[in-house]
Amino acid sequence: MKPIIGITTDNQNNTLESGNYETAIAYVQSVDQAGGIPVILPHIVDAIPDYLRVCHAIVLTGGGDPAMEALGETTDPRTTTMDPTRQAFEFALLQHLDQTDLPTLGVCLGMQLMSLHNGGRIFQRIEDVVPLPQRHDKNYQHPVLFENTCPWLPERDDLVTSSHRQAVRDPGSLEIVARAEDTLIEAVQRPGDRFYLGVQWHPERGNEAPLNRGLFKQLVAAATR
Repeated sequence: MKPIIGITTDNQNNTLESGNYETAIAYVQSVDQAGGIPVILPHIVDAIPDYLRVCHAIVLTGGGDPAMEALGETTDPRTTTMDPTRQAFEFALLQHLDQTDLPTLGVCLGMQLMSLHNGGRIFQRIEDVVPLPQRHDKNYQHPVLFENTCPWLPERDDLVTSSHRQAVRDPGSLEIVARAEDTLIEAVQRPGDRFYLGVQWHPERGNEAPLNRGLFKQLVAAATR
C-alpha cells in the first residue's frame, strides 16, 4: 500500500467564516507524483490522534503569518495573520507529532511554525531586518547555500522558488541546513529524526526540479519505512 501523506490546509481568505478550506493543488500533485496518497486534514484538534494513526507522514503547508501574542511578542500590524483556528490546530499537531516518529515536512509558513514550536523566533518583516535583501516574494527564484549536510535534502544546484514576507530568525533547537545569499534561513532540520525538515521555499511550485522532486520522494520513502 502506498503511504498516506496528510497535508494541512488553509481557511479561504484566512477566515473560518469563509466556510471553505483551500490548499494549492501542487502539494497534492507533488505527493502523488512521489508515490504517496495525499489526504487533506481539516482543522479539528480532537481528531489529531486519529489523523496520526492513519497518516504515514505530514506536510505543513504555506499560508498567512502567525499571530505572535501567544509566543510573547506583539504581532506586527502589517502582517496578514493566519486564521486562529488553523494556528491552534497546527501547533497542536506539532505537539502530537513530537510523540511520534512520523516524517514531517514544513513548507514556508510550515517551517516557521516548526521553528517557533522548537523554541525559535521569526522576522515578522524581512525587509526591516535584512540589509538589501534579495527578492523573496511573488515566486522569485534564487539559489540556496548549504551549510550543513541533510540526509533528506541532497545538495543540488537548482534554483528554488520563494514567496514569503517573514522568515526564521532563530530555529531554536533545530539545525540550520541552508541559507539564501542574503543570509535568510532557507532550511532547518532536527537531526536524528526519521524525517523532520522545514524549507522556506516552495518545492511544490517547482516539483520538476531534481531538488524539489527528490525532496518529496525522500518524504514518501521515509513514510514507507
